[in-house]
Amino acid sequence: MVLWHNNTPKKTNRISFVYYVLASTSFVFFCDNNSKCCNCTDFMVFLFFRVNSFEAHNMNEECTRKQLIDPQLREAGWEILPHSPALSLTNYRSVAITEYPTDNGPADYTLCLDGQLVGVIEAKKQELAAQEVLKQAERYAQGLKGNFQFNGYGVPFLYSASGQSPWFRDVRHSLNRSRTIARFHTPDAIRELLSKNSDDASRQLLAMPNDNKFLRYYQKDANAAVEKAIADRKRQMLVAMATGTGKTFTTVNSIYRLIKSGLAKRILFLVDRRALAAQAVRAFAAYEAEP
Repeated sequence: MVLWHNNTPKKTNRISFVYYVLASTSFVFFCDNNSKCCNCTDFMVFLFFRVNSFEAHNMNEECTRKQLIDPQLREAGWEILPHSPALSLTNYRSVAITEYPTDNGPADYTLCLDGQLVGVIEAKKQELAAQEVLKQAERYAQGLKGNFQFNGYGVPFLYSASGQSPWFRDVRHSLNRSRTIARFHTPDAIRELLSKNSDDASRQLLAMPNDNKFLRYYQKDANAAVEKAIADRKRQMLVAMATGTGKTFTTVNSIYRLIKSGLAKRILFLVDRRALAAQAVRAFAAYEAEP
């Protein structure tokens, strides 16, 4: 969504701006100070969006791959090459191999990183929901005989894509569920995922004593509940605490424990007001990790 407020003279070329915005967003609110609502310019913006959307949703699978999925993979750092029986996998460093053969048929894309198969991508046209075709990626992964074997899958990572946000599943743990991601993982991100042992880190987190002397009993309970949910592979948690009960300190303590255990490397602390941001900065600065 883009909000644009036009304070420029009438002769400004607004249409070229609209083309640029619509190439990378799903909808635009167009506001023009110099004209009334629902004028012809507003209608043209809406009409252009609808036509653009209609054309994208009527692409066949081949066009979807060439025009949408291939550029997304290249942007993420993957070279796209057709499968060649004459080449050993050791020749590939960060390549999305098209039509790679499996026991269950050729996969649309198979990600090869540093000579190892690490992922399968199933591509579909936009009319089909990407989540619905992830099972086809599972079927191809079950037909791969590579260096990995996770619960019957020959690769650790599965994707389904239709040109929009891909669906992703890490099959290394049976409790992991499929989810949308903003874009395909880069080769470096895949390396980081492969080097991370979430099971060991979760066990270490649960075994760590939570004995900060400034913690109140209910703050310890909140930390324990969050950590148990993470160990159970939950991805969304809500902690509800009343005003003045130390929400920020509870969160800072949880962040410290997640990073110390190795379960997390980077954590986004997001607030919706500047005053809360200043309060969070003070809380992080005053926190005594090992008082």
